[in-house]
Amino acid sequence: MKKLLHAFNKAAKKSVLTVAAASALVLGTSAPHAHTLSPLQREVITATQNAPAAAPVVKYAYSQERLDSITAKIALMPAGQQLLDFAVRENIRIEMSDSKAMDDDTTDNIFIKGLNFGHLIRLNGDIASDDIIMITLAHEVRHSWHDRAVHSDELQLEPRREWLKRRIQEADCFAYEIHFAYEYEKATGKVLDLGNRRTDDYAKLLAAYEGFRADPALTTGDAYTKLLEKTFIRVHGLEYDKRFNNQLSEIWNRVAANSGIAPAYAARMVNPSTDAEFVREMREVATAGLDFVNDPKALTNWTEADFLSFEKTGGAPFRKDQETFNATQAKYLEARRAWQLLHPANDVAAPAMVAPGENAPPTITTEPKRKIPKRGAGA
Repeated sequence: MKKLLHAFNKAAKKSVLTVAAASALVLGTSAPHAHTLSPLQREVITATQNAPAAAPVVKYAYSQERLDSITAKIALMPAGQQLLDFAVRENIRIEMSDSKAMDDDTTDNIFIKGLNFGHLIRLNGDIASDDIIMITLAHEVRHSWHDRAVHSDELQLEPRREWLKRRIQEADCFAYEIHFAYEYEKATGKVLDLGNRRTDDYAKLLAAYEGFRADPALTTGDAYTKLLEKTFIRVHGLEYDKRFNNQLSEIWNRVAANSGIAPAYAARMVNPSTDAEFVREMREVATAGLDFVNDPKALTNWTEADFLSFEKTGGAPFRKDQETFNATQAKYLEARRAWQLLHPANDVAAPAMVAPGENAPPTITTEPKRKIPKRGAGA
């Protein structure tokens, strides 16, 4: 019996080798010998040739499976479900990515956590903590909320107030993700993995906010105000002003150089939003929640002058940022003078009709690289 089994195994191996050799003949340069194949061999080779290409293997860190796990955690609390419903309603696609795809300058000291392109949000799977990715998603959706619910993108702003608006909104996004983390822990009883609460930046902000919310003398709006005061300083310290000014410089250099695109910016040059309109929108931005009508308000004690102050919104600009802004302001005035020479005083063309945020560069959420735990190559 053993001899028979041995003989059978040898025959099976020989048959497999024969089919493999035949495959090499058909797929290689020895096609004239293809007529020697048996029907079974031809069937095996045809199936091999027609098989669909294998889908690329996606590591868990960057997978839809990981994203699904994170969004399932978000849905555990009402504020999280509200955030996900908003993303669905606004047709915002969310996907995982990595540093290589998201970062166009890997030599700087900036780690990109999230990118918001309007209808697409990318999250960096190189972040080891699902909880940090979760609050980053809250941050990015908050940017979309500014555009689609508050409609702050519809303000027609000259460069100075546009700079202030971006400062205020970025600080609000950082404050909102901390508020979101607090609400998650309160609703679930779980402690988020944000690092050491005495040393790591996000953990320290959350610990501070917990203290504000525990203070019986403070309303939720008051607590969010105190949190915003910290995130204003954070945005300034992370040098977001540099990015804001570079984007504004690019816009107004193009407008000054190309009269063909000036009509889309005419309202900003001839009939910009008033200070009162600007402040009203920024008050709606400073809301602890996604319902700016009913949710607790922050910055209620701020005056109009406060909202228009660099000192109140994080601190005086760094010298280089101020220099960039001065050059941008000069281009803005140049473009405005050129428009006024060609058009009557009240001739303001309607801004280009585009989806909220779609005509702007993506918002980029960053951290210093040294602060972010990253997955190893084999993760």
